[in-house]
Amino acid sequence: LGRIAALAVGATGRVYALDAALPAIRVFDATLNAVAIWSRSGSGPGELRSTDGGLAVLADGRVAVRDPGNARLTLLDSTGRHAASYGVI
Repeated sequence: LGRIAALAVGATGRVYALDAALPAIRVFDATLNAVAIWSRSGSGPGELRSTDGGLAVLADGRVAVRDPGNARLTLLDSTGRHAASYGVI
């Protein structure tokens, strides 16, 4: 693990760790076995530049990440794919 800036737990028990060193989201199952790493450094759809610890799992299973480095809020679907982005200041 790098520098964990935030943790969130989904309804299925999955644990999401926002690793600000990469930046990326590390995904663990309910027994804390690593299952995936979502996103990567960059400015394209679903990519993260400089996160600040803003991480949440929404009721529908999407994961929201605040990314001031790209001036946006990024939503990833339950498989880690880019679902939407919203510009923020």
